[in-house]
Amino acid sequence: VDASGWRAILTSDKESNSAGRTRSMNFGMETIQPLNGNRLDPSALHFYYDPHIFPIGVGWVFPRNGTAIIGVGSYRGAGQLLQSLEQFTTQLGIHRGELHGTYFPSKYRAPTVGNVFVVGDAAGMCIALTGEGIRPAMYFGEACGHIIRRVLAGELRFNDGLAEYRAFVESKRLFFDIFTAAQSVLTRLPRTCVDWIAYGIHLDRVRRLVFDKYWELTREWSELV
Repeated sequence: VDASGWRAILTSDKESNSAGRTRSMNFGMETIQPLNGNRLDPSALHFYYDPHIFPIGVGWVFPRNGTAIIGVGSYRGAGQLLQSLEQFTTQLGIHRGELHGTYFPSKYRAPTVGNVFVVGDAAGMCIALTGEGIRPAMYFGEACGHIIRRVLAGELRFNDGLAEYRAFVESKRLFFDIFTAAQSVLTRLPRTCVDWIAYGIHLDRVRRLVFDKYWELTREWSELV
């Protein structure tokens, strides 16, 4: 099983590990600092879209026990994220601390390569635009583990297990392709167009529909165990 993250150590050739590959990925950079009386709701996740600070990306603040994970993400590789993060933390009235960051994919990859099952970021199972990778990794990891358990128990031949996992992952490809296309389109539209789209999604009826479809990806979790 290759679950080695975006590097996909077991299933990537030299070309796919080149700088050209990372340029096609998203990149996030974060710092963890005390909130220091900041008025942000400590029970909520906060997302920010401000083209003046994040030309092709977004920012976020995830409060946790008096501190917060403050981050910025770029849809076009690493770019100049340090400057964006410094502007963002200054705007929030928070000093920047130590940094950590990484690439995360925005395109689906093959779920099996030869005799290897590929899971999580290694298979591109990170939702483009939102950058959510943990939930898909757990979801497909559960499916992969369930199939491997059946193979080890002699209930399923190895090649059939690969085929079953591949078919299951491919059945979700449309969901990921839609978000990949949305990221590609939205990051190229004028800001006024993005504002109108955001306004439309903010309407209660539309927002409920969008969220329902978004969470649908892992709604079948109970069927895997």
